[in-house]
Amino acid sequence: MEQKAMAEASARMSEQMSRQSRRLRPRVTFRSLRSGDIDAVIDIDHDTWYADGTPFSRDKAVLETTGLLRRVTWSSLAFLDGRFLGMITAAVKGEPPLDDDILAALDAREQDARGRLGRSPEGRRILSDYDADFAENERFEAQARRELDAEAVLFFLRPQARGHQLGKRLFDAFIAHLDDAGLKTYWLFTDSSCSVGFYDHRGMRRTASLTTAVDYMPGLTKYIYTRLWTRMCSVMPTWRGRSVTDGQEGRREQDGRKDRQERPRGAADDNDGGAERERHGARAKNRRSSPC
Repeated sequence: MEQKAMAEASARMSEQMSRQSRRLRPRVTFRSLRSGDIDAVIDIDHDTWYADGTPFSRDKAVLETTGLLRRVTWSSLAFLDGRFLGMITAAVKGEPPLDDDILAALDAREQDARGRLGRSPEGRRILSDYDADFAENERFEAQARRELDAEAVLFFLRPQARGHQLGKRLFDAFIAHLDDAGLKTYWLFTDSSCSVGFYDHRGMRRTASLTTAVDYMPGLTKYIYTRLWTRMCSVMPTWRGRSVTDGQEGRREQDGRKDRQERPRGAADDNDGGAERERHGARAKNRRSSPC
């Protein structure tokens, strides 16, 4: 009887410890984008790229975020204990656009920002630079958008997401969505200000580059990364995009295997192998491995 009582007491203690451990473990949840999330997404964009105290910094983030989200068809947002810490969004061929209430929220934010910017010379210069950058990107991305199945549009994490593999889990959700739809190819846009390591690690290749002609970003190089894949990872990337330099379109192709140490559009590195903030794509170390 004494041994039985001791065993029961030990079992109760183990159960209590297990419950306590579950209570202390951070709770990670995922869901799709809602209209009420727009301001929080703009906040991350602003905090990552525009929190420099310059005039109209939030309006810059509004223009960027609304311009990118407007073409999104799929999204996954990551929450840690209820706090929004990251997201990935995609534009997938054949899928319907975002819900009307989300698009209306984007339109309202953009109109407000353009109205504020249009009332001063500095604001009008920012608008002109933004529109020039957006038009340049549209030309640069045209071939990839035309020939490949899906684009990772916005992909970012707050620094507090580190240690929970949220970047990897978000990107895996994107790949699973493509796999469920029977799609085989995807791409993303990034640039030389960001860390491309995560995409190298996922087996993507740099297939086009462009040295920007926009005055306010001198020396910035823009990249397109692509991936052709199957579930069994039997297909390696062979697609080549057109290379554009100094605003002049050309036919020079990139072999996708050089300069693996530059930084794409992301915030700080996610040490779990996740990616950080991608401005226009989906907004590692020198290694190439399969995404499967």
